This record gives sequence, structure tokens and C-alpha cells, in this order.
Amino acid sequence: GPETCVGVYVERSLETAVATLAVLLAGGAYVPLDTAFPADRITLMLTETRTTLVLTHPTTHHTLPHGPWTTLNL
Repeated sequence: GPETCVGVYVERSLETAVATLAVLLAGGAYVPLDTAFPADRITLMLTETRTTLVLTHPTTHHTLPHGPWTTLNL
């Protein structure tokens, strides 16, 4: 929804562009998360931006740090 921060935690691919476009068309703000970032940095970014939803891929889902956010596999 509008003004909602959504994390995008997938390898760079066509899915990244589609996920980013979907978030922006829904009126949200996307938080780009590189899968090479350390877990502490990802946690800090998601916490500071108050992200509640993270879009992932089955291949990267297991490397996402646990937290209060909801994950959705693409």
C-alpha cells in the first residue's frame, strides 16, 4: 500500500526489476537488499526503515535474517 516500505531480497535478475516495479506501482517504497550484505546490515536496514514485508526468492529465503517482518517468495 501507499508509503509502505517493502524489502526486495533477491539475486539481481528480471525478478528484481518486476518486484521493484510492483512495489512502486502499489505506491510503496522499496528497500533494496543485496544478498551479499552481512546479516547485521540487513537487519539494521529493515529495522531503521520499519519494513514489514520482504520479497524473497526460494534460493535466498534461507539466508534472510529472522525478524518481525513477513516474507513472501516470488
